[in-house]
Amino acid sequence: MERDAFAAVDSAAVQSDLDVGGGRMAWRGWGEGAPVVLVHGAAGSWNHWAAVIPDLAGDHLVVAPDLPGFGDSDAPADLDDIESLVDALTALVDLIRSRHGSATLVGFSFGGIVSTLTAARTSVDLLALMAVGGIGMLAQVAESQEPRPSDEIGAARHDLGRFMIADRSRIDEVAVEFHLANVAASRFRSGAFPASRLVADTLPALETEVHVACSGRDPWSGPDPFEPIRRVSELRPGVPTTMIEGSGHWAPYEQPEAVIRWLRGVLAS
Repeated sequence: MERDAFAAVDSAAVQSDLDVGGGRMAWRGWGEGAPVVLVHGAAGSWNHWAAVIPDLAGDHLVVAPDLPGFGDSDAPADLDDIESLVDALTALVDLIRSRHGSATLVGFSFGGIVSTLTAARTSVDLLALMAVGGIGMLAQVAESQEPRPSDEIGAARHDLGRFMIADRSRIDEVAVEFHLANVAASRFRSGAFPASRLVADTLPALETEVHVACSGRDPWSGPDPFEPIRRVSELRPGVPTTMIEGSGHWAPYEQPEAVIRWLRGVLAS
């Protein structure tokens, strides 16, 4: 992503705060239309979705919060309590629904866990999950064949290439800046939640429509990239699934065009 393009997305946002549990949750909004709430992953912030926001904001109200303990938001009192994040996202969804009458929830990675738990607590029109954790997978990322550089920028590029982005040519300066800023601002301890069964135990009983996308080169999927799709399909037979071929974990940044196509199809369903 070009730095000027990101600056334009950031400057176009309407920035707001929501009081949640004695703290402040920051969120940004763009565009007009049916609301779509984009929820970031662990060690992230709203900018996990920066590359797809301009397209979606052409005909939707796009809302992207920083969950408590991430980005510009205050930390929750308990840095291990995922329910405090669910409380905050539920409050935001309820606010949006009260103003606009609907809300679609899209969760990436750890944000998909929080989004699923939120969808079980309050009404959402549709739940879309990308590279979601919480389905009982304990996938270990393979050891790197390259030494981790000692300098900050080199280490960030190494970590992005190992954990987040498959095509090293897509690790540009903006991706590095996002990563460094997000890691520095992350206070919530997401730790064991991605390997938990929180989504697996919640998804089967959800009454809302659900769509799932996975990435073809996601290191968190283990040696078989289709394993997450199989698990989700067993939990919720007939769930529509999509594979973002060739992408690493952070598909909304690495392959925004493919993610936009997926979301457009989901939103039109």
